[in-house]
Amino acid sequence: MTNRVTSDAINTLNDLIDVCLDGAEGYRTAMQDVTGNNLKTLLHQFSNQRTQFAKELQSEVAHLGGSPERDGTARAALHRGWMNVKSAVGANNDLAILEECERGEDIARDTYDHALRKTGDDALPAATRQIVKAQCDQIRSSHDSIKILRDREKQV
Repeated sequence: MTNRVTSDAINTLNDLIDVCLDGAEGYRTAMQDVTGNNLKTLLHQFSNQRTQFAKELQSEVAHLGGSPERDGTARAALHRGWMNVKSAVGANNDLAILEECERGEDIARDTYDHALRKTGDDALPAATRQIVKAQCDQIRSSHDSIKILRDREKQV
């Protein structure tokens, strides 16, 4: 693997780490003000999931010889969707919170999809790609769960 490939992979993984750390924080913020215990539990699980994803990706970055992102929001322009969770929480409205969670999930899904579409020198190493693909599949499932809950909340 060339230095450029490694550098590109590290940058891509650090983007994904940012998304995961922002998602974990977004879910922690959201779960504080939702009304249902089941919803709080689900958001807590998603927050823990994203924290775990970030740890896995940080390990991959270190394995590739890079410095893993540790703080999130370093590339804030990619992740502004989660920042809106704070304003939705202020509204104390489960529908508004779920809508913002879905926007955050859209950002996560799109960032993962972008990482997986990279080819050539920009592509992730095969083993790393498998990790990213597995996480992407779980993010898609989380997105679908949030969307279903949002749609139910709209009908209330």
